[in-house]
Amino acid sequence: MSLLPTQIANFLNTAYEYFSPPNSPVQRTQPIPISRDPSKLSSPLNERLDAACQSPTTSLANLSPNSMRRELDITKHDLARAHVDTTRLEERCKMLERTLKETRELLRSREAELEKLRREREKERALAERRRSDTQYHLQHRASANNLATYQRNGNSLDTRLGAADIARRIHLHDDAAHVRPPGPPPPRRP
Repeated sequence: MSLLPTQIANFLNTAYEYFSPPNSPVQRTQPIPISRDPSKLSSPLNERLDAACQSPTTSLANLSPNSMRRELDITKHDLARAHVDTTRLEERCKMLERTLKETRELLRSREAELEKLRREREKERALAERRRSDTQYHLQHRASANNLATYQRNGNSLDTRLGAADIARRIHLHDDAAHVRPPGPPPPRRP
């Protein structure tokens, strides 16, 4: 049997009609016979495939020696140009690799410098903070000592009926209030 089953043939005909451009406004109604044997007739597709698949030796076999010589010279020239281009590109690649390496080293050194500066600034900040806290501590200590001396000098300002714990608490509260509130009139005295 030289023909494919009718379903496959119909499928292939439909696919062919779908993919091929229309030759004329009139639709083609004749089915294209499809057989398992290759066609003995030459089609445009077969010709194009044969032309594309020809080996270079078959096309050179038809040339004269002078034409072959010209083809060889052109090929040698193209090869030499490609070799020069390759060499130039290799040199450029090496130069770019060196530049990249130098840039990486430069970035590493800059990062190290920045890290060193960050550490130094952090140390300076810590020292300044420590100095600030030490100064505040000394000022608070002096203020509380001055307040205690003021209370001791003005004995009448202290309520003698209170115990030592109450007096210490009042002094401590007065020290805390002096740091929190702006200076103003003194608190009212108890009778």
